[in-house]
Amino acid sequence: MGHCNSFRIHVHVMIFSAAAMALVGCSGASSTIKQSKEEEHIRKIPGLVNVYKMATKKQPASLEEVRDWAVKEGKGTEEDFVSTRDKELYIIATSGMGLMVCEKTGLKGKCYLLAMGGVSEVSADDAKRMVGDLQLGPGSKGPMKRGGKS
Repeated sequence: MGHCNSFRIHVHVMIFSAAAMALVGCSGASSTIKQSKEEEHIRKIPGLVNVYKMATKKQPASLEEVRDWAVKEGKGTEEDFVSTRDKELYIIATSGMGLMVCEKTGLKGKCYLLAMGGVSEVSADDAKRMVGDLQLGPGSKGPMKRGGKS
């Protein structure tokens, strides 16, 4: 009986160890998938917009408004709001699916687009089409209004 229990414990330890190694291997694999510098950089924008909204208790009319506030309040720098690739201010837009952020020009006809928490590189034309009339900022039609109120 003692030998049987010892065997069961040994089997359970082996199974547990294998499962733990698989989890470590899986998390290790996912952490080795490196994001580009631009992907990491563009992911900062929603956080800065949320900090702005919480502090001011209002929706931003443009990314410039968030940038100016963040720099003044020491919450961010000018560089936080500019693409590392095209060196232009990001474009932000709101939709029913939340905040979208994309590069204005991108690089070699491709723009990084952050939507629904994911970052993907899409053609510049597709990015412009997706952001479209939802764009916030100077010269845009402004933020999408909810509930039909301005």
